Amino acid sequence: FLQSCNRLISSAQVLPGAKLLAPPCVRWHSNDHAGDDAKGVDLFYEDGPRVLKADTSDGVLSLTLNRPRQRNSLNRELLENLRSELEEASKSPNHIRAVVIQAEGPVFSSGHDLKELMNVDEEGQMEIFEICSDVMQLLPCIPQPTICAVKGLATAAGCQLVAACDLVVGNPMSLYSTPGATSIGLFCHTPAVPLARSIGVKRALDMLYTGRTVTAQEALSYGLISRIAGNPQVEAAKIARQISAQSSCAIQPGKKVFYQQTETSGLGESYNIATKAMIENMQTMDVKRGVEAFLQKKEIPTWKHE
Repeated sequence: FLQSCNRLISSAQVLPGAKLLAPPCVRWHSNDHAGDDAKGVDLFYEDGPRVLKADTSDGVLSLTLNRPRQRNSLNRELLENLRSELEEASKSPNHIRAVVIQAEGPVFSSGHDLKELMNVDEEGQMEIFEICSDVMQLLPCIPQPTICAVKGLATAAGCQLVAACDLVVGNPMSLYSTPGATSIGLFCHTPAVPLARSIGVKRALDMLYTGRTVTAQEALSYGLISRIAGNPQVEAAKIARQISAQSSCAIQPGKKVFYQQTETSGLGESYNIATKAMIENMQTMDVKRGVEAFLQKKEIPTWKHE
């Protein structure tokens, strides 16, 4: 896990106490070239529809998949933009303290863009899957907690995107599946990676072998999603703001160490990792201010993220 994370975000080191400030902004990524047979409505701007919207406000980066006419299928362009945004977020842990991933339209994501995959050679297919794997590994590797808001269907690589996030909010009608083997003869090998880690071997293989669709209530009981809300995007934004308001000196190392100690094989080693992290966390100024306020029965201090 550590080697994977270091490879992905090695260029994203920020000096302790550094503060990268920027005003709230909205970015739109480059044009998506929809097929003539695409159905539904896209959001159009001056030079056409955009595959990804990126908005930063109050310490929260919101990334919105914007290919509703293609059921938000993950084509190369969209995956590259997601990777770029996550890599950039990892370089600004004080400015961006939580990331939300959501989607336009009634379908969260139908998975990979099969038309695109079938129109490139083996090398091109490999490149697309490698970019996708980078995105899925960045989600648990970047310092910020990642929260997924799911409306409608999340299938195949769309379900993979859900499983790869730290927290997931689904609406009551959301559905989850990995039907590659049963629908097109292509086993969901890569979606199986985070899926098994989220819900366990038996339940993951049940979904992978049979392609059956899991309801929101089942997904909640499985541990694939964290909670159910009528408006998952509003709930995810609420969670993100709550996280963003906490000390990044606690939340961000907390995320890193959580994955470290769950990936290790031994209970003793897990406690060694966690104990070291507790000691390191206690040396921060935020902890010292927080403990002092607690002991003196004062209000929680304003976190300085240092």
